[in-house]
Amino acid sequence: MSQTVMRIILYITSLSLMAIFPFIAINRTRRERRWKIEEIGMLLILYSMPFYAFYSANQFGGPSFITVTKSLGGITLALFFIKAFFLYRDIHLFVKPFQNWISVSIILYPLVAGLSMLQMNPEETDFGIKLLCMAMIPQTIFYILVLNSVGRKSVMRWCLIALLIGITFACVGGVYELASGKQILKTRFVNKGVGITQLLATNTGRSRVSSFNTDADLHSQAVCFGLGPLLSFVLLTGSKRNRFLLLLLVALFCVNIIATGSKGGWIGLATLLITFAWLMKIQRKGCVIAVAVIALIVTVISMEVFTKAAIIERITGESGGFSNRARLVDWKVSLIAFGERPILGWGLGSSVYGFSKMRRFAPDVISAQRRVLGAHIAVYTLIIAEMGTIGLIVALGCYFFSLRYLLLLRRNSRDPFYGHMSVGLFAALLSNIVMGFIHPIGASEIQLVYMAMTANMMLAHTTGVESLRVGTRRPQKNLFRAASAMPTHIHRKRK
Repeated sequence: MSQTVMRIILYITSLSLMAIFPFIAINRTRRERRWKIEEIGMLLILYSMPFYAFYSANQFGGPSFITVTKSLGGITLALFFIKAFFLYRDIHLFVKPFQNWISVSIILYPLVAGLSMLQMNPEETDFGIKLLCMAMIPQTIFYILVLNSVGRKSVMRWCLIALLIGITFACVGGVYELASGKQILKTRFVNKGVGITQLLATNTGRSRVSSFNTDADLHSQAVCFGLGPLLSFVLLTGSKRNRFLLLLLVALFCVNIIATGSKGGWIGLATLLITFAWLMKIQRKGCVIAVAVIALIVTVISMEVFTKAAIIERITGESGGFSNRARLVDWKVSLIAFGERPILGWGLGSSVYGFSKMRRFAPDVISAQRRVLGAHIAVYTLIIAEMGTIGLIVALGCYFFSLRYLLLLRRNSRDPFYGHMSVGLFAALLSNIVMGFIHPIGASEIQLVYMAMTANMMLAHTTGVESLRVGTRRPQKNLFRAASAMPTHIHRKRK
């Protein structure tokens, strides 16, 4: 009964906010130029993205869903290309992706994946073609949409707010799972459409929170992505009340990451907090770090004592020992595969078909892992095995240029939003890089959004757009106004 009531409350609240949220954003930025239809579409896409299966309409192709996010993305893409081709005929929309190295790396990645498939046997390319057509190419097109839609600072700010609100709803679902021991979704889906109606549990009976993402590791990744910008908003707001409310959200996000029982998520959380603390520009930094460490320790102890969250047993290895052994075998097999074809790898999707040939080099694979080989391959070992050295260079190029641009913005930007938000995005992307060493969770639309924002922030900085604006130091009374305030006064020459 409580599960049904909670689901109804979340549905009504989230759908109501989805309907009125664009009007709130437009009203708060009414002094600027009007919002374009694709900008409103991106606002709704980022708001609904963390809900994933919670907003699913139907299931197709195993664990794939027709979601509100995908529907909004398809509609926004259609409107965007209609405007670009038939209304404005603006060639700049298609030239812009080639003006920075982040975009070039993202566009090259599916091309390298296609080249790697040329050396595969025809009967083995089926899965690779599905990955290329249903994942890589749509993600690249989505990146181009974000790059051309989220360029203004006000749009960028409100899109981040929308994403954080969506992640907050997901975290509320996670807290419900933590407190009740019941899943928030009616049915979870795994391979071949087999339904699971119980919360993910360890072999000792303790639970792992996964909320709307249907997977604990994916939930921890999504919340880590949101935690970086959230910490930046804490620094940007000038009101003590708003800062207190945002710090409560930070605590909510951290509780969810810890409750997932994801070792990769914990490492990502530690990386994010350490990186943000190292780069942030505030007074009494050592005191803030000490308070944060004490708060995390108290949170872990409290959750271990008063809930059934799998924390200590995940650290000691009492739970998850099987996955650790399977992960080591997967890494070993993928590195052996890379050694035989180091340039372009075995081809995209070859981990399903081709890696069975490598099992003879890992005799412990039968006892360590009985499922399909490749379930625990890390992002980077999977890339070098399937697409070789060239694929890894292109994949890491996206991160390298993003992190480089964000550091330049932090050092040189005179705009408070760009200066502080660059730290949050840097910490979020770096935590995802570190998590990629543990789990195959590198592919995420949120990271593409952050990379597109980074490219646009760097473009605004280099073209001098931000230098035309001056900031305000007056604290904001309203939380939405504090998060969306954008300087609009332009310097005027004296007569």
